[in-house]
Amino acid sequence: MSFHPTFAFFIFAGSVCFPLTSGAAAQNSCTVSRCRSEVSDLLWFQSNSKAVAVWSPFGVTQRGAKRLQDWIATAKQGQKVPDFTNSLSLNCWEYVLYTGLRLGELELEAVKALYSKRAAGEKLSENFGEAVGSARYIIRSSAVKVTWPREIEAGDAVFMDETSHVVQLLGSRDEIGRERVVSFSPRPIWGDGSQEVPVPNMRPEVTTVESLVEEMITLYPDVPTDWQDIELKIVRPPAKKHK
Repeated sequence: MSFHPTFAFFIFAGSVCFPLTSGAAAQNSCTVSRCRSEVSDLLWFQSNSKAVAVWSPFGVTQRGAKRLQDWIATAKQGQKVPDFTNSLSLNCWEYVLYTGLRLGELELEAVKALYSKRAAGEKLSENFGEAVGSARYIIRSSAVKVTWPREIEAGDAVFMDETSHVVQLLGSRDEIGRERVVSFSPRPIWGDGSQEVPVPNMRPEVTTVESLVEEMITLYPDVPTDWQDIELKIVRPPAKKHK
């Protein structure tokens, strides 16, 4: 399919809990019920009205803001993550990593390794964790309906057409049954490549995958994108081993 210049889309299913991908998963992975009880962790920004940062295409510098990738490169294990303010710039998939680090659910060294592999040209979806499966959706009269595989667990990430917009599923549904997600991106969700100018004062928002895609279908009906054929690839991120 032909897709407009990279628009990133990562998803966490449920709340913040990142199951292990090693053989120790059976002993250390968290349960869906436990993770869903922690959904408030993913909504940490709702209790802080000043929780805004600079959304920026990956690699683009905003004056007065430090890129998350630069902080990752020099950070030491145990170091406090940067505050979520306009002194920090990051994109949508980096927001997923930032949240994991902020909540102590991701190892810094694992995140460093992920950045290194991306810099080497490797696909994020093939290095982010254990492949779980794919979600499917249908479009009828511009309305989108997503069907998720039964195997998804809280903390799972979903790549939309490889590296695209990144959101976090909350493991709860809205009033019409759609999975709620946290999204960090300007609206509409056109990411790296199409949004070239950093946007300050960006706040994470709670929305749904359906509404994000429907918005693009409405605004961009004539772009060379097959809206019926966007891959939603689900990957289970590695968790920090708690003692």
